[in-house]
Amino acid sequence: MDCPVALSADRKWLWLPRNRWVSLPDVPSLRRHRECNHDNFVGFRRSLRPARGGPVRCAAGAGREVTRLLHVKATPTGPRSRSAAVAEAFVDAFLECHPQATLDVLDLSATTLPPVGAVAVAAKKNAISGATGSADEAMSWQQTRELVRRFTDADHYLFSVPMWNFGIPYLLKHFIDIVTQPGLTFRLDPRHGYQGLLTGRRACVVYTSGVYTPGCPPEFGVDFQSAYLNYWLRTIGVDPVIEVALRPTDFPRSLAADLDRAREDARKAAHTI
Repeated sequence: MDCPVALSADRKWLWLPRNRWVSLPDVPSLRRHRECNHDNFVGFRRSLRPARGGPVRCAAGAGREVTRLLHVKATPTGPRSRSAAVAEAFVDAFLECHPQATLDVLDLSATTLPPVGAVAVAAKKNAISGATGSADEAMSWQQTRELVRRFTDADHYLFSVPMWNFGIPYLLKHFIDIVTQPGLTFRLDPRHGYQGLLTGRRACVVYTSGVYTPGCPPEFGVDFQSAYLNYWLRTIGVDPVIEVALRPTDFPRSLAADLDRAREDARKAAHTI
């Protein structure tokens, strides 16, 4: 039998019928709640489950649905960035299709990401085991959770990613290492392997490279850029992943035409995501 509505001792969680706890900050919009079984309330690994993708409601009475687009910029070159230029075409078209949408731009080169070091590793282990760590570890885990929440609050993703040394920029890898957390963005099943928790979300990734292009001889590079990022996105449940590529950018005389084509591909992707 379901128990009635009740408030936790710390007044941060609300017990609802059908055996789930809901965090009070999320009560006005139950689409994005965190919930867990009553018997497994204590403990990181068994407790939190991020909400599935999909639109979230506006303030009460608004009667509209809001779509959240998170644009993760992985380039430090600002307006000179070709990947950012293509991504801007996507954003413009997306906002035309979804005029009520909200845009969150996460510029990794202008963001202080919490370090992934000994303190962060200890903080994660504390969260998994339920142990009480030091003040520094608690602060580290809070910073991690805030960034994870910003990431999981999005309905759709846009990444602008240049190729660095055949792979992704180190700032993007840093970001991935922070938000890829068990119980928050994925879970690991002993029999079936990794299972993504961000299902219902889609992504568009703008890939650029100076020298590499598909089909080129290995002397001109190998693509560990899209192979890695696409796999990671699908591992955490984001699917489909739409690619828009501008490759190469260093040598061709037709760069202006290629850039126009990539922008048009980005606009088309915005209409289909």
